[in-house]
Amino acid sequence: MFVSSPYDLQSYAKSVAKNHKKILLTWDLWAGKTTFSWWFAQHRGVDQTSVNSPTYTYINTYIWTTWEKILHVDMYRISSYEQAASLWIFDLIDNHEIIIIERPKREEEYIDKDRVRIHIQKTDEYEREITIQEIS
Repeated sequence: MFVSSPYDLQSYAKSVAKNHKKILLTWDLWAGKTTFSWWFAQHRGVDQTSVNSPTYTYINTYIWTTWEKILHVDMYRISSYEQAASLWIFDLIDNHEIIIIERPKREEEYIDKDRVRIHIQKTDEYEREITIQEIS
């Protein structure tokens, strides 16, 4: 699928948010992963102004009711399974129903089912190619 505007990416994120709860997000640099995450969270009910990249914090949690929340993890700076375990990332993943994991590494070790891998590739200044792979 190709999107050629932020509006198209927003529509795509909305459709993903309606149908999926566990997202493994990969992309080219500056391809729109934060934008995708904003709109995914917004369509799940989160105020998008509270959504930001977890690259330096590793983990963000967005809460919109007392019983619903999104776990947003960036594995980029995680260098080992042991480091992720020491940050309680696997426990957090086990205790959240809605998850976005950016730059996942060996996800079969910590997400057991019903996940989708979304890759956003920048094809030019405005156009993005998006591929989705369902993994059960």
